[in-house]
Amino acid sequence: MAITSEDIKRLNAMELLKDMYHDHHGTIAEIASASGFSNSAVRTTLEWLKEKGVLKVQKLDLSTGGRCPRRYAFCQSRFRTLGLFIDDETVDITIRSIAGDDLYQNHVYIKENKELEDFVVMLVDRYAVNCVSVAGAGIIEGLSFYRDVQGVMVEYRITAHLKQRLSIPVVIENDVKAMMMGYQSKQQVELLAYLYISHTGVGSSYYLDSDIWRGSHHFSGEIGLMPYEGHK
Repeated sequence: MAITSEDIKRLNAMELLKDMYHDHHGTIAEIASASGFSNSAVRTTLEWLKEKGVLKVQKLDLSTGGRCPRRYAFCQSRFRTLGLFIDDETVDITIRSIAGDDLYQNHVYIKENKELEDFVVMLVDRYAVNCVSVAGAGIIEGLSFYRDVQGVMVEYRITAHLKQRLSIPVVIENDVKAMMMGYQSKQQVELLAYLYISHTGVGSSYYLDSDIWRGSHHFSGEIGLMPYEGHK
């Protein structure tokens, strides 16, 4: 498949947005220094993102002797994420802006079923959410997560159902891996082992070689399912 100029713009844009994520803004010179891209490539990509409504010019910085540099910032309305943490029969729901502001928080006692899906769809519409991120306590494969229920692996498909009903990105990740990703994004460590202990069990996740270690069958980190002397 041939790569088009539009594909290259998107790839460059993703890299620059990653570099802007922590500060949520930056000048062409600052972003070029962080990314290693040339000033002209950064300028072209930032203007393209501005035309798309992803970025805006926040303000003009004070001049140091030449033209005042433009400072680009995220458009807050384009970066609202709804996060679901599903654990047994409880669900934590948070809607957050790119600046880290919590627009909505709730802890509900509800099973993973159509009632929960309808509630999420309503929140997406009410808060103009741009992305739904699901963290499931179980083994993730494709758009499903599997949980051990009395010795039987039960499939939960809320992510697949939401993806059918919504026109925005819907993603899923194992709960402990999601926690580790959040920690790693703040600390920027090369190697990380993350251990999570709760009333429902023990889980872990591992980050090495610039990626999450999932295992060939997606069981990496599932300490609670490890066999021990014929038991688990």
